[in-house]
Amino acid sequence: MRHNLKDHQTPEWFRAGVVLASNQEAQIFLARCGAGGVNGRESHYRRFGLEELKRLKDLGVNLVFVSGQKGAGFEAEGEEVRYSRAVTERCHQLGMKVGTYIGNTLLSETLFKERPEARGWAVVNAYGEPYYYQSQQTFRFVACRNNPGYRDFLREATRISLEEIGVDFLHYDNWFSGPEPMWCRCEHCRRRFREFLVRKYRPGDFLDIYGVTSPEAIEPPNLVRYNLPWSGEPWRSPVIRDPLLRDWTDFQCQVLADNLADLAAYARSVKPGVVVECNPSGLEGTNTYLFKGVDHQRLLPHVDAFWSEEGSYAAITPEGELVNRVRNYKAARFFDQALFTYISGPGRGNEKINAVESLAFNPLSLVGLDPGTPFGRRVIEFRTRHRDLFLETENISDAAVLRQFESQAAFPAEARLQLQLAEQTLIQGHVPFDLLFDRYLDLAAAYRCLVLPEVVSMSDGQVERVLRMVRDGLGLVVTGAASTFDQHGRRRSSQPIGELWGETDPERNRQSIALRREAGRGRVAYLPRLELCRPVAPDRDWGYLGYRTFQLPGNWRELAGAVEWAAGGFSVYLDGPETVLAEFLRQPEKGRLLVHLVNYRTDAEAAGLRLRFRPELVQGTGGRVRLLSFDPGERRAEARRRPDGWLEVTVDWLETYAIVVIE
Repeated sequence: MRHNLKDHQTPEWFRAGVVLASNQEAQIFLARCGAGGVNGRESHYRRFGLEELKRLKDLGVNLVFVSGQKGAGFEAEGEEVRYSRAVTERCHQLGMKVGTYIGNTLLSETLFKERPEARGWAVVNAYGEPYYYQSQQTFRFVACRNNPGYRDFLREATRISLEEIGVDFLHYDNWFSGPEPMWCRCEHCRRRFREFLVRKYRPGDFLDIYGVTSPEAIEPPNLVRYNLPWSGEPWRSPVIRDPLLRDWTDFQCQVLADNLADLAAYARSVKPGVVVECNPSGLEGTNTYLFKGVDHQRLLPHVDAFWSEEGSYAAITPEGELVNRVRNYKAARFFDQALFTYISGPGRGNEKINAVESLAFNPLSLVGLDPGTPFGRRVIEFRTRHRDLFLETENISDAAVLRQFESQAAFPAEARLQLQLAEQTLIQGHVPFDLLFDRYLDLAAAYRCLVLPEVVSMSDGQVERVLRMVRDGLGLVVTGAASTFDQHGRRRSSQPIGELWGETDPERNRQSIALRREAGRGRVAYLPRLELCRPVAPDRDWGYLGYRTFQLPGNWRELAGAVEWAAGGFSVYLDGPETVLAEFLRQPEKGRLLVHLVNYRTDAEAAGLRLRFRPELVQGTGGRVRLLSFDPGERRAEARRRPDGWLEVTVDWLETYAIVVIE
């Protein structure tokens, strides 16, 4: 399913897919942090000569990154800008696109001399001190994006990149805040926080939640006090109850998105058609809301791609957990954009599985793949040869899993754990599904089934919309204490979503058995809890901020079956092991169906896979089947039309990766 949620159009050259080569770090920064190496300056400025660019183009590279502004200052980085401009001219002569890196830090030793006022742009953390990027880079201050002077600096860096260097692509690095207690408390942040509270609450609501009529006296939470031995850090608590900390988190997410929207709009006013990308990190198990002030549903409509530098490299752990980045890829797909992530390199797992996972779930990007290795060349050649199969696709999705902001941000233990278990079930259970973010809840009506895994916080409006959609025919699967709190974290006296199955007492629901009911024209299934097979402990350093798992729950088949029943069946099925994942796609204008298959087991082939397609899904296709792969050896796919109209396709064996094409 394809949604048009962005506030702009993405250029066609980017939608055709990108392979990246990068020299994005400024030489002045590499030298200062001790990473320049012997003859580092000379080798840096020789990196992208004409012959090297020709070689990269022959390997399939079509996007080159250079430095735009690291934060040392426009004079200090003047030589870098001239080099970047020369590289851009060479690339454009060869028909290659160019992007620049724009950082989020202030390199104090040069910038403060060039721009003395920049001292006031630094973050003021809860201790009243600046926030350094890391312990060995104390010359590098993290900047406050709410400071008007720094926002002007970012605009000027953007203008220089677009007009003077001439790039086609902008990369805004580290587009996040924190971690707490490092969020900024400067005068601009405090003022914008109070303005945010005024916009968010009506006077009566503010009195009800805070006990005062106005936010005039409200200040950001002083998290230093949480370091007292008898208090503890709030992210080690399974529930964030303090309305101030909840609103402070909401504020950080909102202003980060507002600042990105403003900067992206400015960039497109300077150069219409520029591709804009940011690095907010991904969304596997980390509580990005409280950890980094990142709510992806607010950021991503303003960009064309985003980076995730989290690990989660494709693997099967000794405990049998299938580690994957499918959640991140599905977030990118929901917003119709590309995910940039690491594929090749030391410490990044199995390059082959990483690469084919990206091929299957991330059709616009092979960023992170090393084009210079034999395997990298083989992947790029395969995608180039079958380029048409990766363009203008939309996923086949019968179900949607709701990611609700307040539940995930303020109930970091149970709600986030249950969400991870539910998503892992649907990923490994071969359920055709999307992620759905709560700001787009109305889109649930386009699916067969909505899944609410421990969505404990729901506004009255959200509850009413779900009740209405189910009675109008939407399937619903609910787990745990969904809807027992409102959007402000206040406990309700009942569980209103339980109206659909006739029980609104949350304790009785928790103690009940799984059940299924008809509700109007829809169906609803309830499971009290998804059961862990192994305990999951909070992260040793970060508590529930880093609370994650990739295990299947003990009752995962019960959940998958409930989703299938509530949806009235799926459009497509894969019968195969849980270590083979599938991405179900279609190309409506070509009358073509595609299924990407990825085998995560590196020690065993998968044999006897079977795909089943609903009659209405294959209507209009001829039923001709092709099987494409770059794995060695021959394999076959055979199709037969059943008397009931369903199409069955069998794949005799799969080593690592294949595409089934029905046309």
